[in-house]
Amino acid sequence: MSLFSRESLVALATGERAAVSVDPREYELVAGPGGPGSDSTYGIPFKRLRAGSVVPIPQTGLTLRVERVYPNSRVVSPLEGGGGFTLAPEPAPPRAEAARPGLVGTVEGSGQPLFLYGGAASPTSVNTARGSLALMLRPIRRRLPFTIELVRFERDLYPGGEIARGYSSVVALRDQGTERRVTVAMNRPARQGGYAIYQSSWGSTPEGKDVSVLQVVHNPLRLLPYLGLGTALTGMALHYGLKKVGRRERRAGGAA
Repeated sequence: MSLFSRESLVALATGERAAVSVDPREYELVAGPGGPGSDSTYGIPFKRLRAGSVVPIPQTGLTLRVERVYPNSRVVSPLEGGGGFTLAPEPAPPRAEAARPGLVGTVEGSGQPLFLYGGAASPTSVNTARGSLALMLRPIRRRLPFTIELVRFERDLYPGGEIARGYSSVVALRDQGTERRVTVAMNRPARQGGYAIYQSSWGSTPEGKDVSVLQVVHNPLRLLPYLGLGTALTGMALHYGLKKVGRRERRAGGAA
């Protein structure tokens, strides 16, 4: 992948659709009175948070004072005296693994320390004098300019086993009122605008339904090499064109 490309994932069961992808390698802090899925939720990339900073939470009048940030962390539980947990820093994980960031801070008016862990499955609720507030560290969401719907997922299993030797997804891509169906296979991506969609992996829901995991890659500089080539070809054409004109002028001068 290109240095400038941005990769994210979309996981869908048959019939599900999404216009948002998830980047498991980057996290964001989400906070708001309605929880992470609410329209009133405020999000800020984790990499912008600094120890000692004060983060205002819009629509609440509250602030979060950040005391410590850990690019990778682990849960230490329980605290001395029993109950609750705290966080400890961890070395950076191998490249193939995602980090689990952590944050230690205090919400104004809560009167208690706040511990947010990137591996938590649900938000942390904090009670303040101005009401309840939900906070969470989660993989960052990226809005797509189109919608992906999984029409059908297909697996080609090895004989007599449950191991797939190949799998593919039939997806419907909807963009500004238009729709087209394409098949995304392991070595056959689909393209939509400036995005490439790859078949990444698959899994299952607790109910046993297949889930297709698609990788969405966006490279805003993908056309730069072609623009550079076009510029070079234009320059060469001008160069040889001017040389040809110069030769004609010299011949005309000699004939005179």
